[in-house]
Amino acid sequence: MKQVTVVIPTLPERAAELEQTCLTLQAQTLAHLLEIVIVVDTERRGQGWARNQGVSTAARIWPDTSVIHSPYLLFSDDDIHWHPTAVERLLVGMATARGRDAWVPAYAYGSYRLTGCPVGVSPGPYCTESWSWSLLKRRNFVSTMSLIRWDSFMYFDESLPMLEDWDLWLELGSRGLSGVQVKGELFTTPYRVDGVTFGKEGMLGRTIATIQRKHRLVA
Repeated sequence: MKQVTVVIPTLPERAAELEQTCLTLQAQTLAHLLEIVIVVDTERRGQGWARNQGVSTAARIWPDTSVIHSPYLLFSDDDIHWHPTAVERLLVGMATARGRDAWVPAYAYGSYRLTGCPVGVSPGPYCTESWSWSLLKRRNFVSTMSLIRWDSFMYFDESLPMLEDWDLWLELGSRGLSGVQVKGELFTTPYRVDGVTFGKEGMLGRTIATIQRKHRLVA
């Protein structure tokens, strides 16, 4: 039985990047536990739409929700170079997680580094903070590239142009579901000038404000 359904959104012109990502997934120590669903967003409807399509596709293939085919979802961009033990460490992190207070662990995440950074841009590592609800309400520190219990997953908000992952983590947190940090770097990804972290500043600010209002994080 497969343990992890990997969902990868991509675009038609990114076949070379996608191939490299898939090769690093095939090189995982627990590659035999993975199934990969690739969604090609030909109409450019957005990352949130593509990830939701991947989950829905897997659910249609295995419609018997009383016995989910794989208990975990793993989201991957199409330019991620996964460390060979990344999936194994994420699964161990979830298997050994213990809730604190009333929190129930629902997803595991780890840090990553950027490659090919220009002068003045730090390669990281990023997403190094331990999980904290108070910190999460102030800013996102959990990568989309996280392992999520399928029975805890709620679909990404497709109306958001970016930061759908932060919105999802906040929604889970509002329901008492927390994250678990896995020590060590899980992957590398190339620096992209048009990426969410380093580009589109105006859209980024507007999206942050939208999420803050949605989750009542501002007065």
